[in-house]
Amino acid sequence: MSRAESRSGSGGNIRELIGQKTAAAPLPGGVEVLANAILRVPVELIDPSPEQPRRAIRTDAPSFIRLRDNIKANGLLQAVGLRRNPDNPERFFLRWGGRRLEVFKVLAREDARFRTIPGTLEEGDERSVKQRIYDGLAENNRENLDALEEGEKYLELIELYGESKADIVRSTGESEDHIERCLTLARAPDVVKRAFTEGVRVPKLDAENNPVMREEEEIQEDGSKRKVSKPVLVTKSMTDTFAALELVKLHKFLQRQKPRAADKVFRQHFERVVAEGMTFREVKELVRRIRAGGEKKQRMEVEGVKARTPESPVQRLLRGSAYHNDEEQLVVDKTKITKLSPEERRTLLEALRGLTEVLNVGTA
Repeated sequence: MSRAESRSGSGGNIRELIGQKTAAAPLPGGVEVLANAILRVPVELIDPSPEQPRRAIRTDAPSFIRLRDNIKANGLLQAVGLRRNPDNPERFFLRWGGRRLEVFKVLAREDARFRTIPGTLEEGDERSVKQRIYDGLAENNRENLDALEEGEKYLELIELYGESKADIVRSTGESEDHIERCLTLARAPDVVKRAFTEGVRVPKLDAENNPVMREEEEIQEDGSKRKVSKPVLVTKSMTDTFAALELVKLHKFLQRQKPRAADKVFRQHFERVVAEGMTFREVKELVRRIRAGGEKKQRMEVEGVKARTPESPVQRLLRGSAYHNDEEQLVVDKTKITKLSPEERRTLLEALRGLTEVLNVGTA
Protein backbone atom coordinates (compact mmCIF):
# COMPACT_ATOMS: atom_id res chain seq x y z
CA MET A 1 0.00 0.00 0.00
CA SER A 2 1.33 3.43 -0.90
CA ARG A 3 2.07 6.14 1.63
CA ALA A 4 -0.84 8.11 0.24
CA GLU A 5 -3.18 5.21 0.93
CA SER A 6 -2.06 4.93 4.56
CA ARG A 7 -2.66 8.62 5.20
CA SER A 8 -4.33 9.19 8.56
CA GLY A 9 -6.28 12.03 10.11
CA SER A 10 -7.59 14.28 7.34
CA GLY A 11 -6.94 11.43 4.87
CA GLY A 12 -10.17 9.87 6.01
CA ASN A 13 -9.64 6.37 7.46
CA ILE A 14 -13.17 5.03 7.09
CA ARG A 15 -13.22 3.15 10.39
CA GLU A 16 -11.85 6.13 12.33
CA LEU A 17 -14.45 8.50 10.92
CA ILE A 18 -17.50 6.64 12.18
CA GLY A 19 -19.51 9.00 14.40
CA GLN A 20 -18.02 12.21 13.10
CA LYS A 21 -20.28 15.02 11.91
CA THR A 22 -21.11 15.18 8.20
CA ALA A 23 -22.23 18.06 6.04
CA ALA A 24 -25.32 19.88 7.16
CA ALA A 25 -26.06 21.43 3.77
CA PRO A 26 -28.34 19.55 1.31
CA LEU A 27 -26.46 16.99 -0.78
CA PRO A 28 -26.75 16.44 -4.54
CA GLY A 29 -28.90 13.63 -5.84
CA GLY A 30 -27.22 10.22 -5.88
CA VAL A 31 -25.06 11.04 -2.86
CA GLU A 32 -25.53 8.70 0.11
CA VAL A 33 -24.50 9.26 3.74
CA LEU A 34 -22.68 6.27 5.25
CA ALA A 35 -22.62 5.63 9.01
CA ASN A 36 -23.28 9.31 9.73
CA ALA A 37 -19.69 10.10 8.79
CA ILE A 38 -18.83 9.41 5.18
CA LEU A 39 -20.50 10.19 1.88
CA ARG A 40 -20.76 7.75 -0.99
CA VAL A 41 -20.49 9.93 -4.10
CA PRO A 42 -20.91 8.98 -7.78
CA VAL A 43 -17.48 9.26 -9.38
CA GLU A 44 -18.90 11.30 -12.27
CA LEU A 45 -19.79 14.11 -9.83
CA ILE A 46 -16.17 14.63 -8.77
CA ASP A 47 -13.90 17.05 -10.68
CA PRO A 48 -10.16 17.67 -10.27
CA SER A 49 -9.46 20.60 -7.99
CA PRO A 50 -8.04 23.65 -9.82
CA GLU A 51 -5.51 23.95 -6.98
CA GLN A 52 -4.23 20.40 -7.44
CA PRO A 53 -1.11 20.16 -9.59
CA ARG A 54 -1.67 16.66 -10.98
CA ARG A 55 -3.16 16.61 -14.47
CA ALA A 56 -3.00 12.98 -15.54
CA ILE A 57 -2.44 9.67 -13.76
CA ARG A 58 -0.73 6.84 -15.60
CA THR A 59 -3.01 3.82 -15.29
CA ASP A 60 -0.31 1.56 -16.74
CA ALA A 61 2.24 2.42 -14.02
CA PRO A 62 3.18 -0.56 -11.81
CA SER A 63 2.27 1.33 -8.61
CA PHE A 64 -1.19 2.13 -10.01
CA ILE A 65 -1.78 -1.48 -11.03
CA ARG A 66 -0.83 -2.66 -7.53
CA LEU A 67 -3.21 -0.14 -5.97
CA ARG A 68 -6.00 -1.16 -8.36
CA ASP A 69 -5.59 -4.84 -7.53
CA ASN A 70 -5.46 -4.10 -3.80
CA ILE A 71 -8.68 -2.03 -3.86
CA LYS A 72 -10.43 -4.60 -6.04
CA ALA A 73 -9.52 -7.38 -3.61
CA ASN A 74 -9.85 -5.58 -0.25
CA GLY A 75 -12.00 -2.52 -0.85
CA LEU A 76 -11.14 1.10 -0.04
CA LEU A 77 -9.65 1.72 3.40
CA GLN A 78 -8.99 5.45 2.97
CA ALA A 79 -11.82 7.75 1.88
CA VAL A 80 -10.99 10.47 -0.63
CA GLY A 81 -11.21 14.14 0.42
CA LEU A 82 -13.87 16.34 -1.18
CA ARG A 83 -15.07 19.92 -1.10
CA ARG A 84 -18.03 21.49 -2.81
CA ASN A 85 -17.66 23.23 -6.12
CA PRO A 86 -18.69 26.82 -5.22
CA ASP A 87 -19.86 27.45 -8.79
CA ASN A 88 -21.93 24.26 -8.98
CA PRO A 89 -23.23 22.90 -5.66
CA GLU A 90 -24.30 19.69 -7.42
CA ARG A 91 -20.64 18.75 -7.97
CA PHE A 92 -17.51 18.28 -5.87
CA PHE A 93 -13.81 19.09 -6.17
CA LEU A 94 -11.30 16.42 -5.18
CA ARG A 95 -9.08 17.46 -2.25
CA TRP A 96 -6.92 14.34 -2.06
CA GLY A 97 -6.90 10.75 -3.25
CA GLY A 98 -6.53 11.24 -6.99
CA ARG A 99 -5.19 7.75 -7.65
CA ARG A 100 -7.91 6.14 -5.58
CA LEU A 101 -10.56 7.99 -7.56
CA GLU A 102 -8.92 6.98 -10.83
CA VAL A 103 -8.88 3.33 -9.70
CA PHE A 104 -12.62 3.50 -9.06
CA LYS A 105 -13.21 4.99 -12.51
CA VAL A 106 -11.23 2.15 -14.11
CA LEU A 107 -12.96 -0.57 -12.09
CA ALA A 108 -16.40 0.96 -12.68
CA ARG A 109 -16.15 -0.02 -16.34
CA GLU A 110 -16.45 -3.66 -15.31
CA ASP A 111 -18.13 -3.57 -11.89
CA ALA A 112 -21.05 -1.29 -10.92
CA ARG A 113 -19.98 -1.38 -7.25
CA PHE A 114 -17.19 1.07 -8.09
CA ARG A 115 -19.42 3.72 -9.65
CA THR A 116 -19.57 5.49 -6.28
CA ILE A 117 -16.68 6.18 -3.91
CA PRO A 118 -16.51 6.93 -0.15
CA GLY A 119 -15.38 10.48 0.59
CA THR A 120 -15.16 12.96 3.46
CA LEU A 121 -16.62 16.42 2.82
CA GLU A 122 -14.89 19.59 4.01
CA GLU A 123 -17.49 22.33 4.50
CA GLY A 124 -16.86 26.01 5.26
CA ASP A 125 -13.17 25.88 4.33
CA GLU A 126 -11.76 29.41 4.71
CA ARG A 127 -8.16 28.62 3.91
CA SER A 128 -6.60 30.57 1.09
CA VAL A 129 -6.09 29.18 -2.38
CA LYS A 130 -2.36 29.53 -1.72
CA GLN A 131 -2.59 27.16 1.23
CA ARG A 132 -4.62 24.71 -0.84
CA ILE A 133 -1.85 24.68 -3.43
CA TYR A 134 0.64 23.80 -0.70
CA ASP A 135 -1.72 21.08 0.57
CA GLY A 136 -2.01 19.67 -2.93
CA LEU A 137 1.74 19.63 -3.37
CA ALA A 138 2.26 17.84 -0.06
CA GLU A 139 -0.34 15.17 -0.88
CA ASN A 140 0.76 14.61 -4.42
CA ASN A 141 4.45 14.48 -3.56
CA ARG A 142 3.62 11.29 -1.72
CA GLU A 143 2.16 9.99 -4.97
CA ASN A 144 5.34 10.68 -6.96
CA LEU A 145 4.35 13.99 -8.52
CA ASP A 146 6.59 14.74 -11.50
CA ALA A 147 8.92 17.73 -11.62
CA LEU A 148 6.90 19.61 -14.25
CA GLU A 149 3.68 19.43 -12.24
CA GLU A 150 5.53 20.62 -9.15
CA GLY A 151 7.26 23.42 -11.04
CA GLU A 152 4.04 24.82 -12.51
CA LYS A 153 2.55 25.16 -9.03
CA TYR A 154 5.75 26.67 -7.60
CA LEU A 155 5.63 29.17 -10.46
CA GLU A 156 2.01 29.96 -9.64
CA LEU A 157 2.88 30.54 -5.99
CA ILE A 158 5.68 32.93 -7.01
CA GLU A 159 3.91 34.86 -9.78
CA LEU A 160 0.37 35.02 -8.41
CA TYR A 161 0.82 34.92 -4.64
CA GLY A 162 4.18 36.62 -4.13
CA GLU A 163 5.93 33.64 -2.55
CA SER A 164 9.71 33.52 -2.70
CA LYS A 165 11.80 30.41 -3.22
CA ALA A 166 12.76 30.65 0.45
CA ASP A 167 9.04 30.62 1.40
CA ILE A 168 8.49 27.50 -0.71
CA VAL A 169 11.55 25.78 0.76
CA ARG A 170 10.30 26.52 4.26
CA SER A 171 6.71 25.40 3.56
CA THR A 172 7.44 22.23 1.56
CA GLY A 173 10.69 21.02 3.09
CA GLU A 174 12.18 20.57 -0.39
CA SER A 175 15.71 21.72 -1.18
CA GLU A 176 16.29 24.98 -3.07
CA ASP A 177 18.08 23.05 -5.85
CA HIS A 178 15.08 20.78 -6.32
CA ILE A 179 12.68 23.72 -6.48
CA GLU A 180 14.94 25.55 -8.96
CA ARG A 181 15.01 22.48 -11.22
CA CYS A 182 11.21 22.26 -11.13
CA LEU A 183 10.86 25.98 -11.89
CA THR A 184 13.28 25.70 -14.81
CA LEU A 185 11.21 22.88 -16.27
CA ALA A 186 8.00 24.88 -15.77
CA ARG A 187 9.55 27.71 -17.81
CA ALA A 188 10.70 25.35 -20.57
CA PRO A 189 9.49 25.67 -24.18
CA ASP A 190 5.96 24.33 -24.65
CA VAL A 191 7.13 21.43 -26.79
CA VAL A 192 9.29 20.13 -23.92
CA LYS A 193 6.39 20.35 -21.48
CA ARG A 194 4.09 18.56 -23.94
CA ALA A 195 6.62 15.75 -24.16
CA PHE A 196 6.24 15.27 -20.40
CA THR A 197 2.44 15.42 -20.31
CA GLU A 198 0.89 14.04 -23.48
CA GLY A 199 3.82 13.16 -25.73
CA VAL A 200 4.86 14.69 -29.06
CA ARG A 201 4.69 13.43 -32.63
CA VAL A 202 8.13 12.64 -34.01
CA PRO A 203 9.41 10.61 -36.99
CA LYS A 204 9.66 6.87 -36.48
CA LEU A 205 13.26 5.74 -36.93
CA ASP A 206 14.73 2.50 -38.27
CA ALA A 207 17.65 0.59 -36.75
CA GLU A 208 20.10 3.13 -38.21
CA ASN A 209 18.13 6.14 -36.89
CA ASN A 210 16.84 7.09 -40.34
CA PRO A 211 13.18 8.18 -40.69
CA VAL A 212 10.78 5.47 -41.85
CA MET A 213 8.97 6.83 -44.93
CA ARG A 214 5.66 5.99 -46.58
CA GLU A 215 3.93 7.13 -49.73
CA GLU A 216 0.65 9.01 -49.54
CA GLU A 217 -1.64 10.46 -52.15
CA GLU A 218 -1.89 14.24 -51.99
CA ILE A 219 -4.65 16.17 -53.76
CA GLN A 220 -3.34 19.12 -55.80
CA GLU A 221 -5.08 22.46 -56.31
CA ASP A 222 -6.27 21.36 -59.75
CA GLY A 223 -7.88 18.23 -58.26
CA SER A 224 -5.24 15.82 -59.49
CA LYS A 225 -3.53 13.35 -57.19
CA ARG A 226 0.18 13.03 -56.63
CA LYS A 227 2.12 10.52 -54.55
CA VAL A 228 4.41 12.06 -51.97
CA SER A 229 6.82 10.48 -49.51
CA LYS A 230 6.25 11.43 -45.87
CA PRO A 231 7.82 10.23 -42.59
CA VAL A 232 5.82 7.88 -40.40
CA LEU A 233 5.03 9.72 -37.16
CA VAL A 234 4.74 8.18 -33.70
CA THR A 235 3.93 9.67 -30.30
CA LYS A 236 6.82 9.58 -27.83
CA SER A 237 7.28 11.16 -24.43
CA MET A 238 10.05 12.21 -22.06
CA THR A 239 10.45 11.16 -18.46
CA ASP A 240 14.06 12.19 -17.70
CA THR A 241 13.98 15.53 -15.88
CA PHE A 242 17.73 16.10 -16.19
CA ALA A 243 17.72 15.47 -19.95
CA ALA A 244 14.90 18.02 -20.24
CA LEU A 245 16.92 20.55 -18.24
CA GLU A 246 19.82 20.14 -20.68
CA LEU A 247 17.41 20.90 -23.52
CA VAL A 248 16.31 24.07 -21.73
CA LYS A 249 19.98 25.14 -21.64
CA LEU A 250 20.19 24.47 -25.38
CA HIS A 251 17.11 26.59 -26.08
CA LYS A 252 18.53 29.53 -24.12
CA PHE A 253 21.83 29.22 -25.99
CA LEU A 254 20.11 29.20 -29.38
CA GLN A 255 18.04 32.23 -28.40
CA ARG A 256 21.27 34.14 -27.78
CA GLN A 257 22.94 32.88 -30.96
CA LYS A 258 20.07 33.00 -33.45
CA PRO A 259 17.09 34.77 -31.88
CA ARG A 260 14.90 34.66 -34.99
CA ALA A 261 15.65 31.02 -35.84
CA ALA A 262 16.05 29.65 -32.30
CA ASP A 263 12.66 27.94 -32.01
CA LYS A 264 12.92 26.29 -35.42
CA VAL A 265 16.47 25.04 -34.83
CA PHE A 266 15.63 23.89 -31.31
CA ARG A 267 12.61 21.92 -32.57
CA GLN A 268 14.84 19.91 -34.91
CA HIS A 269 17.33 19.05 -32.16
CA PHE A 270 14.49 18.30 -29.75
CA GLU A 271 12.74 15.94 -32.19
CA ARG A 272 16.02 14.11 -32.71
CA VAL A 273 16.47 13.67 -28.95
CA VAL A 274 12.94 12.32 -28.47
CA ALA A 275 12.86 10.19 -31.63
CA GLU A 276 16.18 8.50 -30.79
CA GLY A 277 15.27 8.15 -27.10
CA MET A 278 18.55 9.73 -26.03
CA THR A 279 19.75 9.23 -22.48
CA PHE A 280 20.71 12.11 -20.21
CA ARG A 281 24.42 11.60 -20.98
CA GLU A 282 23.73 11.60 -24.74
CA VAL A 283 21.66 14.76 -24.49
CA LYS A 284 24.31 16.44 -22.38
CA GLU A 285 27.01 15.58 -24.95
CA LEU A 286 24.84 16.83 -27.82
CA VAL A 287 24.23 20.14 -26.06
CA ARG A 288 27.91 20.47 -25.21
CA ARG A 289 28.93 20.00 -28.86
CA ILE A 290 26.35 22.50 -30.09
CA ARG A 291 27.39 25.08 -27.53
CA ALA A 292 31.07 24.50 -28.36
CA GLY A 293 30.64 25.23 -32.02
CA GLY A 294 27.40 23.76 -33.27
CA GLU A 295 26.58 21.04 -35.73
CA LYS A 296 26.21 21.89 -39.41
CA LYS A 297 22.46 21.32 -39.06
CA GLN A 298 22.35 24.48 -36.96
CA ARG A 299 23.02 26.50 -40.14
CA MET A 300 19.48 26.24 -41.43
CA GLU A 301 17.17 28.20 -43.64
CA VAL A 302 15.73 31.27 -41.93
CA GLU A 303 12.45 32.62 -43.27
CA GLY A 304 12.94 30.70 -46.53
CA VAL A 305 16.37 32.16 -47.33
CA LYS A 306 19.34 29.78 -47.22
CA ALA A 307 22.43 30.79 -45.33
CA ARG A 308 25.28 32.07 -47.46
CA THR A 309 28.33 29.93 -48.04
CA PRO A 310 30.38 30.37 -44.87
CA GLU A 311 33.41 32.59 -45.16
CA SER A 312 36.79 31.17 -44.30
CA PRO A 313 38.22 32.04 -40.86
CA VAL A 314 40.81 34.31 -42.54
CA GLN A 315 38.08 36.17 -44.48
CA ARG A 316 36.13 36.74 -41.28
CA LEU A 317 39.15 38.10 -39.44
CA LEU A 318 40.09 40.38 -42.37
CA ARG A 319 36.52 41.68 -42.35
CA GLY A 320 37.00 42.81 -38.76
CA SER A 321 35.74 39.89 -36.67
CA ALA A 322 37.51 39.27 -33.37
CA TYR A 323 37.15 35.47 -33.66
CA HIS A 324 35.68 32.70 -35.77
CA ASN A 325 34.36 29.42 -34.38
CA ASP A 326 33.08 26.35 -36.24
CA GLU A 327 33.19 22.58 -35.83
CA GLU A 328 36.85 22.34 -36.89
CA GLN A 329 38.53 25.61 -35.99
CA LEU A 330 38.55 28.33 -33.36
CA VAL A 331 40.50 31.36 -34.66
CA VAL A 332 40.93 34.42 -32.42
CA ASP A 333 42.41 37.85 -33.14
CA LYS A 334 43.76 38.74 -29.68
CA THR A 335 44.11 42.42 -30.58
CA LYS A 336 40.34 42.78 -30.98
CA ILE A 337 39.08 40.81 -27.97
CA THR A 338 38.83 43.93 -25.81
CA LYS A 339 36.27 45.39 -28.23
CA LEU A 340 33.83 42.48 -27.84
CA SER A 341 30.39 43.16 -26.38
CA PRO A 342 29.46 41.34 -23.12
CA GLU A 343 27.29 38.90 -25.12
CA GLU A 344 30.11 38.18 -27.58
CA ARG A 345 32.51 37.61 -24.70
CA ARG A 346 30.14 35.07 -23.12
CA THR A 347 29.83 33.24 -26.43
CA LEU A 348 33.61 33.12 -26.88
CA LEU A 349 34.09 31.88 -23.31
CA GLU A 350 31.58 29.07 -23.93
CA ALA A 351 33.50 28.05 -27.06
CA LEU A 352 36.78 28.08 -25.10
CA ARG A 353 35.23 25.97 -22.33
CA GLY A 354 34.11 23.45 -24.94
CA LEU A 355 37.65 23.33 -26.34
CA THR A 356 39.04 22.86 -22.82
CA GLU A 357 36.72 19.90 -22.23
CA VAL A 358 37.91 18.27 -25.46
CA LEU A 359 41.57 18.78 -24.41
CA ASN A 360 40.87 17.33 -20.96
CA VAL A 361 39.24 14.26 -22.48
CA GLY A 362 42.19 13.80 -24.82
CA THR A 363 44.72 13.86 -21.94
CA ALA A 364 42.66 11.83 -19.44
